[in-house]
Parts: sequence; C-alpha cells; structure tokens
Amino acid sequence: MARLAVLGTLFVALAAVAVPAQAQVSEGDIRRAETSAAEALEGLRRAEADLASAERRLDRIADSLAGVGERLVMKETDIETGREEARARIAMMYMSAGSGEGASWLGLERMSQLPAHTAYLGALAEQDRDAVNRLATSRQELLRLQETIAVTMGEQEAAVARLAAVVEAKRADLGTARGDVEALRARWQQQEEERRAREEAERLRREEAERQRQQEEQQRREEAERRRREAEERATRIGWKPGAGVEPWRPLVQKHFPAEMVDGALRVMHCESRGDPLVVNRYSAASGLFQHLPYYWPSRATRAGWDGADIFDPEANIAVSAWLVRVTVAGGNPDPWAHWSCKP
Repeated sequence: MARLAVLGTLFVALAAVAVPAQAQVSEGDIRRAETSAAEALEGLRRAEADLASAERRLDRIADSLAGVGERLVMKETDIETGREEARARIAMMYMSAGSGEGASWLGLERMSQLPAHTAYLGALAEQDRDAVNRLATSRQELLRLQETIAVTMGEQEAAVARLAAVVEAKRADLGTARGDVEALRARWQQQEEERRAREEAERLRREEAERQRQQEEQQRREEAERRRREAEERATRIGWKPGAGVEPWRPLVQKHFPAEMVDGALRVMHCESRGDPLVVNRYSAASGLFQHLPYYWPSRATRAGWDGADIFDPEANIAVSAWLVRVTVAGGNPDPWAHWSCKP
C-alpha cells in the first residue's frame, strides 16, 4: 500500500506540473542558443572596439582643434606685436628725421637728405605692412583649418554617437541571447526533472505490477495446490492411486461416453495424461485427465452442465470431454477428437 501511495503521489505531482504547451527543448537548441550568445558577445566586443577607436580619433581631432586655437591666439598676438613694432619704428624714424636745434635742420644738408629718409620710411612701412599681411594671411588659413577641424569633429562626434547606439543595441542583443540561453537551460532542467519523475513513476508502477503479479501467482499456486489436494482426495476416495494408469477411470468413461467410444477415449486419456487427474502441462498449462486448457475450461464446463466444476475433478474432466466430442460430431466435423492432439 505504501508503494501505491508513492506511485499515486508521483502521478498527482506529474499532473500538477502538466507539461506546458511549449516545444520540447533539445541539447541542440541549447548549443545553438549558446552559439548565438557567443556571436552576440563577439559583435558587442567589435562594436566596443570601434567605439573606442572613434573616441580616440575624436580626442585627436579635439587636440588638433585646441592646438589650432592656441596657434590662432599666438598669431593674433604676433599680428598685434608686429603692428606695434611697425608703429614704433615709424615713430622712431620720424623723430630721428626731425632731430636738431633751431632751424638748422632746414639747412641744405638736411634738405638734401629728406628724400632718402622719406623713401626709407616708405620702404620700412611697406615691409611692416607685408609682414602684418603675411601674419593676417596665416591667421586666415588657421581660421579655415579651425573651421575644417570643427566640421570634422562634428562629424566624428556624430560617428561616435552612432557607434555608441550600436554598442547599446549589441548589449541589448547580448542580454536577449543570454536570456534565451538561461530560459532554454531552465526548460531543459524542467524537462529532465519531469522525465526523471516519469521514469520513477514508471519504475514504481512496474514494481507494483510485478509485486501484484507475484502475489497473484502465489495465490494461483496456492489455489492450484488446494484444488490438487481436493482432487487427489476425491480421486483417492474412488480408488485411484498414482501410477494406476487409465483403467481406474473406465467406469466414469463408460458413464459419459458412448460404449463404442470408451476404449478410444481411454487411449486418448492415456496419451494425454497417463490417467493422472492432477497432471499439468508445464508448457501450455493444460490440466486434468483430458488436458483441457484453463482458458477454455470455465466456458466448456458451464455449457456441459458442470458450471463451477474444478478442472482437476476427474468426473468433471471426463464429462466435459464427452460433451466436447458430441458437440464436435454434431457440428459436422468427421474427427470427434479434433480438439486433442492425441488420437484413439
């Protein structure tokens, strides 16, 4: 009963965790999911590497832009310094040209030098303007370079933003892939637990069935032994002894078989059982004097008018055999002993 209780508990547990409407998970499914997760991880690593490379390039562009800015500041300073120096030189030349006491500087000698001074001042001013213009041109080039670098930096920032979005998407893909792996592993584990539960339930069912079979077999053996003892007692009461052959049964054969079939019936009995009313064929389980099969005996005994009679009862076995012979002949079969392998 304890085994039956355990078996019932297992079946109830299986019913409680009725397999959900999901496809069965195989080890191949898990391996494919793990491969997808590995590919997602590799894709994330590549995307992170691309993002890191883009960020480094952005840092270099930012450094370049900062360097150009510093150079522009220096260039502004150089231009302003050049202008100040040019103004200072011009002022110095004018001061030098006008130096002297009283009006002596208006002498012929000074007057003769004036054109040269004027030309020098003009040349000097022209040089200063050229220098300042070159500085201004260089400044314009730096401004254009700054603008170009700023545009490039904007483009690189956009590229970094796009790559960052790709990285986030790859991380999400990796999370989904890993989630799929975990879900499949969990489902696989559930399947394995259910399979083991079914196997355990089946094992207990088989053990219980075998126990019942053995119990029934023991009961059958005990019942057969009881019937054998009873049949032996009945046979003994009518004078039968083991090894006596078929002659002790002649009166019963004469009682139930036609006179012309008595000797033939005894020959069939001898062939089938040697006159032992308790014999059982170890292969077919055929039993009794005429070796009826237990499967057919209850029906034959009932129809022959011996309902409930024991197969080992000598008279019942003989009477049912005589009835079967009559039925066979009445059915048009030319061989009255068609149900036996032994013949008269």
